[in-house]
Formats: sequence, C-alpha cells, structure tokens
Amino acid sequence: MERHGQGCKLEPVFEIGVQVRKGIFVIRDEDIARRLGEELLKKMKGKGWSLSVWENLGWHYSVDINPAPGVHMSVFPCHEDDEVYMCLFSDMPHAGALWDGPDHEVFSDPNDAVRHELGRAKGNRDRTNRMIVLIEEAIREQENEDAGMDEGCSAEGS
Repeated sequence: MERHGQGCKLEPVFEIGVQVRKGIFVIRDEDIARRLGEELLKKMKGKGWSLSVWENLGWHYSVDINPAPGVHMSVFPCHEDDEVYMCLFSDMPHAGALWDGPDHEVFSDPNDAVRHELGRAKGNRDRTNRMIVLIEEAIREQENEDAGMDEGCSAEGS
C-alpha cells in the first residue's frame, strides 16, 4: 500500500483541461471526466461500483458504492506527483466524510484508499461505541443515586 501523504493541493491546469481544486479534480469537458472515470472504475475491486459524473464549476467524477440507503462510499482522483486517490465514507453521496479530520490520505491504488477509509470508519465506530457505553453507565449511576435519595426521603417522611 503506497501512501502519498495527506489531502490534495491546488495544481495548475493540465493539458487535458484538468485542475485540482480543494482535493477534487475540476475538468473542463464532460467527455474527459467520463473517460477518466471509466478508467478509475476499471481499477476498482469488488462488485457494485458505479461511475458518477457531474458539473459544479467544472466537471467532476468519482466511483461510488451505495449498498443501502444512507450508505455511500466515493473514490475521487487527487493529484500530487502522479495519479493518486482518496476515499470518503458518508451517509450522503459526495457530501464529505462522516469523520472529517487530518487523516484523509491519498494512495496510488484506489482500493488502498477504500481500505484506509474503512479502517478509519471502524476506528471511529469503536471510539463512538466506547463513549456511548460510558455515557449510558454514567446516566444509570446518576439515576440509581437519584432513586436512592428519593427512597431515603420517602422512608424518613413516613
């Protein structure tokens, strides 16, 4: 797994009409975006990946997998010194990552970007589950203390 660092930087317009802006390719021509997207789609392992091409101040593309409503993973191209990719996992298509932070790394193999993002999501899930357990325990302890106080007050008043 070859990592290329974190995030993407702004690059000049290339001969094919591509510019990187805030980590996502901006392409002047829809046909170029579609061709580049189809090349990326061929690199993806597993079933269920599809190509998305859209216009938003230039043409963009990603390959996406949406196994259920509210579950979206997208792989985007990013340019540093050569062709590299980043992956975002979210509850909405192209909405950014559920867990933003400084560890959006880029990879030569788009499948490595997917594995990295899944690992990041699992780590966040595990941390979130630990926090939920601790908060629920604290609430139960407080409720038990409050219930004990109520019982003590009732016994004294009788």
